Order: sequence, then structure tokens, then C-alpha cells
Amino acid sequence: MKMTNKEIERKAIAVVMEYEGPKRKPAEIKQGKGYDISSNGRFIEVKGTGKKKLGFVTFQPGCHRALEKKRRYFVYVVTNLKAGRPELYVINRNNIKEHLKRKTTWEIRLPVKEMQKWKRHLNHDKNRGRKSGKD
Repeated sequence: MKMTNKEIERKAIAVVMEYEGPKRKPAEIKQGKGYDISSNGRFIEVKGTGKKKLGFVTFQPGCHRALEKKRRYFVYVVTNLKAGRPELYVINRNNIKEHLKRKTTWEIRLPVKEMQKWKRHLNHDKNRGRKSGKD
């Protein structure tokens, strides 16, 4: 079964909402808070995957800020969504901090105005089967 990232995210949130149940009164939170669900004083970031096993999850800066501010912060990881047999892992704040590894990344901003300067027109050399272009 092919699922988009958005579908996986929605299904993972639905699993967590059901798990939290009516007793805790879970509510989805708008983007940008560093967590997806507030549930009876718990702040929950939801991570979902279609895979059965998961080696790591990405933790955005907003999530890290919320982790530092909220004592009752959790990450709920929902796996195996593509098979329709979700498995839920609840990771508390202390365990998150214990396993959290900082990873610095760099990005190249590609301004639209500059892109035309960088564009290369590729020509196929029919005799050699290779592409040629300026570098």
C-alpha cells in the first residue's frame, strides 16, 4: 500500500489521539509549537513511519525548545502504518534527552533570481552517447 508522508502523519496522529482517549482529552495543536498534541498536561510530538522498524527520528529546533520548556514532554513514535498494524512507542522526556544527538546540517539556498545564471543546457552527443555542457 502506497502512502504519502502526509497520510502517514495523519494516521500516526489518529493512532495517538485514540490511545490518549477521551479521559485525557487530547487536542491537536497548530504548527510551530514543537509538539502536535496537548493531552491533560502532556505535550506530545508525534512521529510516524510506514516501516516496521525505525532507527532514528528527526527532531526539529522547535521540538528541542519545547523539550527544554515542558517537563511533561513526550515523543510518540508510531511504526508499521503501511501494513495497517501500527505499533506505538512512548518516549518520555528523560529518555529523549538521553538519546538526543545534535546534528549540524547545512543547506544551500537557491534564490530564484540566481538560478538562471547557474542553469546548464545539456546537449546529447549522438556519436558517444554522452552529455556535454559547460562547467
